[in-house]
Amino acid sequence: MKRSVLLGLILWLPIGLVACGKKGPPLAPLNLVPEPAANLTARRLGSTVYLQMSVPSKNANGPGPVAVDHLEIYAVTAAAGAAAPGNRELLTSARLIGRVPVKPPVREDEPPLPDNEPKDTRPAPGETVTFTETLTEAQLTPQIFPAPKPAGAATAPSSTAGAATGTPPAATPADETATTPTTPPAIAAVPAAGGTSVGGAATPPPSTAPASTVPSSTKPPSTQPTSAPPVSPASPGAATPPPVVREPPPAPAIVVPTRIYVVRGITRRGRPGSPSVRMTVPLIPPPPIATALATSFTETAVTITWLPPVVEIASAPTPISYNVYAASSPPDSSGEAPKPLNEKPLDVSSFEHVSAKPGVEQCFVVRTVETLASTMVESEPSARTCITPRDTFPPAAPKALSAVAGPGAINLIWDANTEADLAGYVVLRGEAPGDTLQPLNGEPTRETRYRDATVTPGVHYVYAIVAIDRAGNRSAASPRVEETAR
Repeated sequence: MKRSVLLGLILWLPIGLVACGKKGPPLAPLNLVPEPAANLTARRLGSTVYLQMSVPSKNANGPGPVAVDHLEIYAVTAAAGAAAPGNRELLTSARLIGRVPVKPPVREDEPPLPDNEPKDTRPAPGETVTFTETLTEAQLTPQIFPAPKPAGAATAPSSTAGAATGTPPAATPADETATTPTTPPAIAAVPAAGGTSVGGAATPPPSTAPASTVPSSTKPPSTQPTSAPPVSPASPGAATPPPVVREPPPAPAIVVPTRIYVVRGITRRGRPGSPSVRMTVPLIPPPPIATALATSFTETAVTITWLPPVVEIASAPTPISYNVYAASSPPDSSGEAPKPLNEKPLDVSSFEHVSAKPGVEQCFVVRTVETLASTMVESEPSARTCITPRDTFPPAAPKALSAVAGPGAINLIWDANTEADLAGYVVLRGEAPGDTLQPLNGEPTRETRYRDATVTPGVHYVYAIVAIDRAGNRSAASPRVEETAR
């Protein structure tokens, strides 16, 4: 019995050794994080800031469905001329102003939702979403940040994990720019007059006197001439000094407080992705509101006019312009930033909107615009003005009317009108000399020909055509034609 057990152990040993050569358990999946939110833009309309962004659609560190559960929006107000804080100070819970939930990616094997299932209104990866913030007194108050450390300053050892071994903790995406504070364009420093700014460093202004091209002499001072003789430009070997280019001094920058925004995606497990680019919004007072809006209409357009606001020249940092918006009733509650009807801000106080639908009320508002450091700041909306265009515009008179007499009838033909709301034509007839013409057809005809079979042979007749639109507007009569019945 013992011998059989020993034999069994000997036979099992090679099998166990072979089994130990198998691959181990699969590695744990990567801690995926989303790419930064892209296409971040900011618009300020009165006291509201609209941030528009694209939800990340890919991971920053691996394949597969994007790992994003929501977006976090951070903001801080910097004083005029102050350096922007680094991400270490900005990406904190105290600066978090909002979250945007994200719809999870749809799996290929996931069955479609039933028709009665409530619609998921969360933005999906890759879609565009808008976040709004209302600027209150708290948001307009600048916050104080510690002065940045000078370059090359020693960093105190961390008291967290890693300090005992002398190894600093690994930096997270939130710390990428923590020690490299940047200055937003709206609060850039102004170089000295005559100098230029390259990469943020001011260079001295160019010298106004060219360097001498005559080498110094080795003779004693008593034998040197008091001034060097002029050198002819045509002389061989003579150097021509470069021309001095005098550039106008740069315009002074407008230094104002700013509101700085940044966005980052967060996974379901709370792991943050890299922050987005920063958006800077100047916190100047909104420009004054346009007044006395008025509207008029033509057949194809509605014209809006207004009075420019009264602005003191000394208090206006930049020239003002205008945007015109459609004002829906009730106001749009989608949260999207309204889009102006004009393609770019207007320099004049009128706008022609090429859309005049008869019987449909149209309402408009105007916002005054100031542009500061390439960022537009718009006023609160003006008072609404509304108009309901009416079709009071008759069609054109028909053209090319001709008449041909036949046995017992006179045949008429003319060119068709091109109006989209044309209802038809009315044929007018009278006996020569045609002082009074009467309609022959009670209802307008859509045809561009007419056979008058009610003529009396030998009578001389006069004809004209009138066009009528669906609103009942009648055109002028066409040129007359005359014909004698047979």
